[in-house]
Amino acid sequence: MKRSRWYFILLAVLLSSLLVINLIINFSWKTLLYYFITMVLVPGVTFILAFLFGKLPRSFYNPFKKIFKVHKWETRFYEFCGVKKYKERIPEMGKQFSGFEKSKIDKPNDPEYLYLFLTENTKGSFLHAISIIWGFVSMVPLYFILGLNLFLLMALPALLINTFYHFLPLSTLRYLRPKLIKLYNIVLKKEERRKNEEERNSNRLCD
Repeated sequence: MKRSRWYFILLAVLLSSLLVINLIINFSWKTLLYYFITMVLVPGVTFILAFLFGKLPRSFYNPFKKIFKVHKWETRFYEFCGVKKYKERIPEMGKQFSGFEKSKIDKPNDPEYLYLFLTENTKGSFLHAISIIWGFVSMVPLYFILGLNLFLLMALPALLINTFYHFLPLSTLRYLRPKLIKLYNIVLKKEERRKNEEERNSNRLCD
């Protein structure tokens, strides 16, 4: 909980600083209005999109779908970005939003639990990815609404904040997924062997 608190505090400080800087440069009601529009179109809409996509059935977030595959070049890129250093510091907010805790694996030998863990991991990374993509898409209307000067002073920094805020958990979740899939496959094979062994023993007793 403490980690999620500082993460939101940092976001609030960055967005507040953006408003203060723009007000210092040009103190007017117009600046406040454009700031409000920027906040609605960037972080506001991203939260709405995350909420809507979060309501999709769990089957949509099948971690073995091609669209969700994590490529080797990705993991190398995340390592280059320092994911090994910050992955333990990024808050896990799955419990608050979906009721599923992903900060630790409680049942490492349960294939059903691990698959659920994988779907939640996939869902989380997908929602963060959608939020980043929308941030870039929102720059198009904001450019025409704000004009070049305010676009550079307000919209572009908002885009950088939005990207930074979502990239850290996105990279953490996607970096960990191949390891989770590997664990899941190992446990699944063990479970299959156990069931086969039980079936053979049962057949012997029947004979």
